Amino acid sequence: MAGNFSLRRRVGLAAAVAGAFTLLFTVLVFTYSFPASTPDSLKVFIIYHFEFMIAMVGLGVLAGAAILYLMGEEVKHQHEESKLNAELALSLLHSDERKAIKLLLEKDGVAGQAEVARLDGMTRLKAHRTAKSLSARGLVSLERNGKAVNLKLADNVLQALAK
Repeated sequence: MAGNFSLRRRVGLAAAVAGAFTLLFTVLVFTYSFPASTPDSLKVFIIYHFEFMIAMVGLGVLAGAAILYLMGEEVKHQHEESKLNAELALSLLHSDERKAIKLLLEKDGVAGQAEVARLDGMTRLKAHRTAKSLSARGLVSLERNGKAVNLKLADNVLQALAK
């Protein structure tokens, strides 16, 4: 069903579900908070307050599920679009930089400069220059550990490129 609606309509429906739930919740809170000034038409909430609390939990779960259903497709679309943009940005890097980034992704975002130097076609000097270049672009941070240098992938890059 969510696929048949436009994004604007899905957002509207999700907002309506959230708004209706919030309104009902507000009415119940004020009914319980000020029972003496509650209109007669709302006294039923006070009489059956336990049952209405259980119903509110159920309605909250249903409202959340409805919003997830309505907006889940859009979130998935945004995630896929983000992945494509990240891959495009990665394709603009020099081949040595791409190799280093791919190694960092395989190693959960952290690898030694010596590991980068062991990649095909890489030397210690190329690894050093690649690390400096990626650091200057803000894609990695360089952390010294004695004589060794570790490359740590920036969190935003790791999230964008993680599979």
